[in-house]
Amino acid sequence: MLSSYSAITMKIFAALSLCLLLSSSDRVWANECIQYCYNRLTTCDEYCIDGNKGGTCKMKCQIEYDKCAANRCGII
Repeated sequence: MLSSYSAITMKIFAALSLCLLLSSSDRVWANECIQYCYNRLTTCDEYCIDGNKGGTCKMKCQIEYDKCAANRCGII
């Protein structure tokens, strides 16, 4: 009985610790995620400019950035 109680207590403690760790790093993670998507946008824009692709290409870049921010970072 005592060992199963201790195991449950340890699991709860581990879960709470993990939640605390993740919540404190949420802002850092979000910033890194947005930076990742922005870097992809910049690379895409440079491709459009270097290849003289025009406005449609840049519009596609923006759409891909929006998808990245929404799907990868959870920003709607």
